[in-house]
Amino acid sequence: LNNLNLQNITIRNSIDALRLQKKVNKCDFKNKDKPKSLLTISSKLKGKNIEFLLKSFTNKELSNYKLYVAGYVEPNTIKEFNCYSNIKFLGHIHNLYDYINTVDFFISASLHEGMPNAVLESLAVGTPVILSDINSHKEIFNQQEYKIGSIFKNNSYSSLKNSIDEVFKLKYKYLSLNCKNAALENFSIDKMTNEYENFFSSIVNP
Repeated sequence: LNNLNLQNITIRNSIDALRLQKKVNKCDFKNKDKPKSLLTISSKLKGKNIEFLLKSFTNKELSNYKLYVAGYVEPNTIKEFNCYSNIKFLGHIHNLYDYINTVDFFISASLHEGMPNAVLESLAVGTPVILSDINSHKEIFNQQEYKIGSIFKNNSYSSLKNSIDEVFKLKYKYLSLNCKNAALENFSIDKMTNEYENFFSSIVNP
């Protein structure tokens, strides 16, 4: 685009953050000092990299943390990891918001994503995120200076473990509040609407 002297502008995905915050009632244990549960979303797409997370949570160091896996998982994979008491396969669920609100963290080891709605929805209800270091995940973190979770080097167990240790040491109440603020300030429908209005206005009135 630069070679053609065309202006490049990025308008990110948005979510109705206010509606989500009103829709989901905060659970009492969301304010506890030591979070223990994490949710990830799987699918038939290999890019979700679900097996890396499953293998990671079989390590003794992470055995005290409960990993909930929503969505499709290969039957052979379920059979392999179903024996671990800290891993629970939920299958296809209709009440994703309830789970996002109930767990302490949302986690993703995706190898590639667009702008992931599940991550934005987690932020909206105050659930901090632990994400792989792909560009779209880093873009979310780069939109604000305050903490909303942590980033880990993908397919590195040591980096994942360090990231989990890092966020679990933070004051959860403030981390959760940061997430809700990030969703409202940077990924809300109002923000996206304003960006589109400004964009079209710049075309009509250059």
